[in-house]
Amino acid sequence: MRVLIASGTLLVALLAGCGGGDAAREDLPEPDHSVLLIVIDTVGARYLGAHTPGLGNSPTIDRLAREGVHFTRCSSVAPWTQPVVASLITSRMPSEHGVRHIFDTLDREHTTLAEHLKRRGLRTGGVISHFVIGDELGYGQGFDTYDDEPVGDHRSITSAEVTDHAIAALERFGDAPYFLFVHYFDPHWYFNHHPQFDETSGYDGDLLPGMDIADLRAMRDELDAEDVAYLEGLYREEIAFTDHHVGRLLARLEELGRRDDTVVVLTADHGEEFMQHGWIGHTATLYEELIHVPLIVHAPGRYEARRIDERVSILDIMPTVLDLQGLAPDPGWRGVSLAPALRGEAIPPDRTLLAEVSYISPQGWPSGDGEVKRYYKTAAIEGDHKLVHDLVDGSWEFYHLATDPLEQDDLWNPDDPVQRALLEKLHAWQVDHTAGWTDELREELTIGEDAARRLRALGYVH
Repeated sequence: MRVLIASGTLLVALLAGCGGGDAAREDLPEPDHSVLLIVIDTVGARYLGAHTPGLGNSPTIDRLAREGVHFTRCSSVAPWTQPVVASLITSRMPSEHGVRHIFDTLDREHTTLAEHLKRRGLRTGGVISHFVIGDELGYGQGFDTYDDEPVGDHRSITSAEVTDHAIAALERFGDAPYFLFVHYFDPHWYFNHHPQFDETSGYDGDLLPGMDIADLRAMRDELDAEDVAYLEGLYREEIAFTDHHVGRLLARLEELGRRDDTVVVLTADHGEEFMQHGWIGHTATLYEELIHVPLIVHAPGRYEARRIDERVSILDIMPTVLDLQGLAPDPGWRGVSLAPALRGEAIPPDRTLLAEVSYISPQGWPSGDGEVKRYYKTAAIEGDHKLVHDLVDGSWEFYHLATDPLEQDDLWNPDDPVQRALLEKLHAWQVDHTAGWTDELREELTIGEDAARRLRALGYVH
């Protein structure tokens, strides 16, 4: 096992002030609980039984949701892993922390969630399964150990190994208070078949498990409803397989006697599209299939089980975890603490949440046509209203999510006062945070040979 020793320590409440204060206070009592943060790559909320009654592919996660505090409308900040995880551990938007393109590095000027918790007196460990959140890119800041041994390529199946390494980390912690970050990857394409969780045996079409994402995208116009249902079935099997191994981790946590003193937080970085808007995969858009993610806080002895349907953000995780440890917020954080909601108090009303993607694909990225793609979009959500701006072609879209949750009916009308008010808020954010994107749109993204070699090995570049 290779364990790295760390060398150092898109969506948000718009204009939300988080207050002042130093999060690294020294006048606090000993920590009374540990934190297990589980992030499952590429899990859209709608593909879990906790969100879609009748689905049976996620019993472990569904039980956590029943027994814990289930935030049913949590939004991510971006449609791919690298910027989202950076946002999760800094409570800042991608345009603020600067991780927006492949191989961008999280600057060490940002104090991460792990750094705050280490200063609080917790032992810190991470287990990851994707190179884009590796220590060399700045994600290991604040971790005593940052284990990247489970990292493979996109065809690797790693949930069992991730769980084994996470259990080993728990055992090393002993009785000490700890923070453990565990990242699972298997639901991410390629879409593999798991016979023990079969949801695809009735399919008799031409698609096969584990097909290259570029091939699937090139076939988009040829896919019928049965083909799409088959891909979704494989995806649910991947989630079921990962859910099983998350269950193994939680079972070992209980066997070690650490269940009652551990707050478990489970979320995902982004979801996956299966032709809802003409695409397969992620990265390209800010529709709900990509940014609506699960968020569950499970601590039954501390907080009463409940569903909370108000909108929250993945950026709220860091302020919440630190608030529960008695640490004060930082004015630079963009999320808000959900600790009052865990205690049964109301969520702050009328939040405006943001998401963004600013991404140029390297030549050869698996888009299905081999062209360089530019995805530059911002979105604002307020209640059931959602506004999306495509900076590449200048277009706008507006959706009413309560009546159109799949975002099929674009209601954009700049004369509508509701839309105009949301547009003004989104424009204000763009002026302050995305002004430099216009120049980037004219650039070609070039990558070094070493980076290209790594991307080819992982299945990104052909």
